[in-house]
Amino acid sequence: TVGSMDGIDVSFVSVKRADLSPEFVETLMTVHINKGYVDCIENGKDVTVGIRTIKQDGSVWKKDRTGHIVEMKTTDYLPLNYMPKCYSNLKYVTTITASIYSGSSGSAVFDGYGNLIAMVSYIYTYAGEKHYCAITLEDILAGYIQFFGEELNYY
Repeated sequence: TVGSMDGIDVSFVSVKRADLSPEFVETLMTVHINKGYVDCIENGKDVTVGIRTIKQDGSVWKKDRTGHIVEMKTTDYLPLNYMPKCYSNLKYVTTITASIYSGSSGSAVFDGYGNLIAMVSYIYTYAGEKHYCAITLEDILAGYIQFFGEELNYY
């Protein structure tokens, strides 16, 4: 099953475990989703994040990037011409210092404890400075509900 959100560039794939090879299943890792923790992150808090972009063959694309969360704020602060049209329903954006590249969109942004924080989305330049933006966990979870009709089980 494949689906995407309305107005936000996020898609979901549902795969039955029985359809996967046992070798592939052994390589899967659990993603930790702690919405309570993410909701408590304040702007300027020293939260270290990392990004790893995996290619289709399973190898790492370019190199792992690390950085910090700069801020989490509503999209109202962005001039409209800096907000990609595919994010018309986005409520919040997370700005990070970890550099992102064209092609790394959709990569998970994790903290140092393995908690999913956000998803890499886009880069924009404003006043001569690059800003690396990610879709918040809140918007990802809202999309999951929209597509699957139920909440994810998270702690």
